[in-house]
Amino acid sequence: MSDIGVAIQESSVGIQARHLLVATQSVFFGSLLICIVINHGPIARNDGISFCGVYAPTVLILIAGFSIAVVGLWRTARYFAQTDAPAFSVVGLRVVTLGLFALLLTPYNQGAFLN
Repeated sequence: MSDIGVAIQESSVGIQARHLLVATQSVFFGSLLICIVINHGPIARNDGISFCGVYAPTVLILIAGFSIAVVGLWRTARYFAQTDAPAFSVVGLRVVTLGLFALLLTPYNQGAFLN
């Protein structure tokens, strides 16, 4: 394959990665916004988004948003690995992905260390 074919392929992978990242992060932040609209009382203002993970009407919305964000970030990292993007960006996206998953699993009422 010529150099121009490789450049076009890397460019299209980069565009796919950007579209995937924007779409999944929009869904993630949209789910957070929906959770805030559902319950924006004093407890939610004090505890932040962690409260949405234990408040019954928002649990499924929050899990869906986090899950979509996790899948989107992981797939974006895979796309980045196919291009000439720096290796630390691929590793960084995967670390953030695991951090989001861990954030979803940690209880918010177990002190400042976990919150």
